[in-house]
Formats: sequence, C-alpha cells, structure tokens
Amino acid sequence: MEFKNIKQRPNPLLDRIELEIMLEAKPTPSRQQLREAIAKYLSKDAKLIAIREITQHFGTSDVVVKAFIYNSEEALKKHEHIKKKDAEAMKQETSKQDETKEQTKQEENQKESKTASKQENQQQEQNS
Repeated sequence: MEFKNIKQRPNPLLDRIELEIMLEAKPTPSRQQLREAIAKYLSKDAKLIAIREITQHFGTSDVVVKAFIYNSEEALKKHEHIKKKDAEAMKQETSKQDETKEQTKQEENQKESKTASKQENQQQEQNS
C-alpha cells in the first residue's frame, strides 16, 4: 500500500494524533491490513491505532482512511470502543507472537542442552 496524501493533526487533549490518509487500492483493505500498514509507515505500535472510517467511492480505487494513533494503551481504552472483531484479531495476533516466542525459546533451550551435553561428554573423555 502506498499512501498518497497524509494529513496529521495532533490532539493533545485526547492524547492522540488524528490521521486522514488517501491511498490507492483495488480491493478495499481490511482494518487489520490498514492498521499494520500505518504502523509500519509511521513506526508505531499497531495496538495503539484505531481505524475510524474507510471510504471508497464506487468505480474508483482511491480509499480515504481516518485513523487515530494513541500515545498509550490507557488513552486508547479510555476513548475508543474496540469492536469484538478487532479485539479478537488483536488477541490472535498476540497469541501468534507469543507462540513464536515460545518456539524460539524452546529451540534455544534445546541448543543449549545439546552443547552442554557435548561439553560433559568431552570432559568425561578427557578424565578417562
């Protein structure tokens, strides 16, 4: 996704930045796809982005997105109503991240145990 026009307005009272983005997309992107693209583009956490509106006119590929980027999770929870779909998607995303972290930890532990057992075997051979 390539953003054409971005309007940013800081809103310190609500502890957020209000965005209006215009982009070109053939099928209308999902809220999750937009959240990830905005997070990547602005180097922010995807959990702190709330997509308010996605507008696409019939027959065109131009999409207008209105989004809010909050500075903290507390501000997000205070001012936004998170839809069930979005909450479930966020839970699935965090559970996938947790699973990958656990897998990498297990792999590291296995490597460490293999190297430790090799070292023990070498020490036993030297002592014999």
